[in-house]
Amino acid sequence: MAGFKSINQTKMSSYRSRVAIVLLLIVNYGNSVILTLEAFGSESHLTFLIILFNSFVVICTLYGIYSYKLVFITPNVISKVSLSSAALFYGLQMAETSDYSSVFHLLWILLSVCLFIWEIHAMFSATFGIIKELNHKANLKPPPSYNQKENVLIDSRGTIE
Repeated sequence: MAGFKSINQTKMSSYRSRVAIVLLLIVNYGNSVILTLEAFGSESHLTFLIILFNSFVVICTLYGIYSYKLVFITPNVISKVSLSSAALFYGLQMAETSDYSSVFHLLWILLSVCLFIWEIHAMFSATFGIIKELNHKANLKPPPSYNQKENVLIDSRGTIE
């Protein structure tokens, strides 16, 4: 009975971590849209393309999180790193102005970048934890019996013995 309890706890923990990552992903998506609108302006075609690309990347990331495929998570990491770099440079430019509100603006950008980093860390740690657990479960299977091996033996001519 204890084995069932640990399996259910593992599934619940996996579900909770996925939900937390999805919530963080949605918050950061909104954050990235605001940063993009602020940095490039609301009338730019580049802004529209960046938001469209970011939407596609978020959808791929959601698929990657729920199917345990790291290939679909990697574009999100690349886009977050590039957007964070651009936002930091933009924030530093704004902070160089003598406006008092630019300091709070820079703090907001730093908070956004910290949330981006936290999202990336949470995604990879949860995904690698799940993959490690799946590999551990695969290694717990008993080796095949002699009868199972005997049925699949093939001689050099390609016929089953």
